[in-house]
Amino acid sequence: KPDAAVLVVDATNLERNLFFVSQVLEHDIPVLVALNMIDLAERDAIQIDVAKLSKELGCPVIPVAARSDRGTDALKAEIAAKRARSINYQMGIAKLPLAKELADLDFSGTPINGELVEQLSSGAFLDEQRNVVLIGGSGTGKSHIAIGIARSVIRSGRKARFFNAVDLVNKLEAEMKLGRGGRIA
Repeated sequence: KPDAAVLVVDATNLERNLFFVSQVLEHDIPVLVALNMIDLAERDAIQIDVAKLSKELGCPVIPVAARSDRGTDALKAEIAAKRARSINYQMGIAKLPLAKELADLDFSGTPINGELVEQLSSGAFLDEQRNVVLIGGSGTGKSHIAIGIARSVIRSGRKARFFNAVDLVNKLEAEMKLGRGGRIA
């Protein structure tokens, strides 16, 4: 399921295109409508109340004339805002205890493999459906690294969830008692 959909519709043939938009909206996907060829609609005296259309559809509608670049900055800004909202939402449900970045961690003078941490921050391990478990004594940077990796993969459009060992074990045990083992992932 996609995180969002940008639907480019023809402003000069809005009725036919709105049927398509309504079909996509039924799938509960965040939608942004790019109302393209608005210049031709205006030339042909086609009146479109963009604010009302946006309210009726329940999604942003951006008038665009792609040939002349009219409205493309507003469209790009709305796409960027949607992406930022999605990232902020994913950061929230990841339950990260702090806002830590890998760039703030100094690996010099530590036994931590900085190259491995950088590789993990790409999220490639997720494609292989692998987990990452960080083990070490108190104050060795485990949480910092885990949070930094999670924030990095979330920014690249993936999902993450932070658990400390005690909470994870407690949740897994509770699931086992309910006969629902393995649902936490």
